[in-house]
Amino acid sequence: MLDGNQNRPAELVKNKVAGIYFEQKIDYTTYFGRYLEFIHGIQQLPMTPMLAEYIRTPEFVTQEWDQKLENVAPTVNSPWAGVLYSNLAIINPGDAYPKLRNVQMDDGQTRSYSLYLAATKPNFVRRGT
Repeated sequence: MLDGNQNRPAELVKNKVAGIYFEQKIDYTTYFGRYLEFIHGIQQLPMTPMLAEYIRTPEFVTQEWDQKLENVAPTVNSPWAGVLYSNLAIINPGDAYPKLRNVQMDDGQTRSYSLYLAATKPNFVRRGT
């Protein structure tokens, strides 16, 4: 949820994503864990051009990255790192690209596809290896 969203309670908006919905409850978690990379990463799948272009808008991704994921992503030593950095590629493909060359990848994600998504963004500038 974008900052300033007036349609949801402020405590939900600050989380950026809801986590999971139960019958009458929204909980900032997943059924498989409470780590931020799980809660936010599951919302980023599957990473497709359509998701990156139309659903996870640059404005939202920037807010989510700056407020929730920027300090978490470098500490993730699991395949969720590939998911998080693919998401970063929406707004900052030059910084995401070298990370995507080395981090673990989710088993539903290939390194070549992730690098392709980053490298074909209009604002891509290769910054490092």
